[in-house]
Amino acid sequence: MSSKHLDAEWKRIQKKVFTRWANEQLKSTNKSIADLQTDLGDGLCLIALAEILSGKEFKRYNGRPRVRNQKMENVEMFISFLTKDENIRLVNIGKFTCTQLNVFILKLHNL
Repeated sequence: MSSKHLDAEWKRIQKKVFTRWANEQLKSTNKSIADLQTDLGDGLCLIALAEILSGKEFKRYNGRPRVRNQKMENVEMFISFLTKDENIRLVNIGKFTCTQLNVFILKLHNL
């Protein structure tokens, strides 16, 4: 097997494992993740995971984001929560990958 094929397989497995883990965490909410690339884009599942794992409640966010700006605000609130409230250092946030998100959520869970 080529390293490219192994890398693609590893990424596929990581996505599957993280999606299953996240959905297990989200059972107590009305949210679920089918596709990481689309279902995390509005920030609602990210905020729900942060609330569940930290035990803290977000006071204000857009619960029904319809336009891109509202979705980005939710994601920015989630990132701000991680960096400012939980003091988690994010690296290469512009290249946000499933693996990086998994590491951030695990760090949040261990606080």
